[in-house]
Amino acid sequence: MYQNLQIALVVAVATNGIMGCKGQLPWHFPEDLKHFKSLTTGGIVVMGRVTYFSIPEDFRPLAERTSVVISGKLAKISTSTHNVQWCTNPSEALKWCSDNAKVGQTIWVIGGRRIFEAMLLFVTRAVITRIPFAAKGDVIFPPLPVEFNIVKSTKIDLTAPVEVDNGPQINHLVVEWYER
Repeated sequence: MYQNLQIALVVAVATNGIMGCKGQLPWHFPEDLKHFKSLTTGGIVVMGRVTYFSIPEDFRPLAERTSVVISGKLAKISTSTHNVQWCTNPSEALKWCSDNAKVGQTIWVIGGRRIFEAMLLFVTRAVITRIPFAAKGDVIFPPLPVEFNIVKSTKIDLTAPVEVDNGPQINHLVVEWYER
């Protein structure tokens, strides 16, 4: 049904699987945020309500992208605005993307956990930044299905080394690219 859509996910995950803490990222790497922006600009970003509201208000909605926000809670009171489409469930979001995506435009699933779980069936590509330490948090990234294979690995050099509690200094992040 959605085979003509290019659906990918992008996420940063710590060594212990953590990707979020109380509605926020548990780390701050400006270089990874630039990487995220370069991937998703011009695309459609699909996310849950908590992820949408975790974006600082000055940057919400994300520039040069259409945001599709999935929320059963706010569906009755939220109306769609320029570059933001509210949907009540993942099926409605996929239908909206199918009807509105331009040819060649990527739909990027950006979180949270329930949205990743619901969309993994449709995702054909995953871009995962590996955060090289165990983070404190309350949201764990679901495992990729076994049919995903790593196709390349790249590095993001950090502008300045980062010290991690009781760990080595971090000079770069590894980004793994998977395809189904």
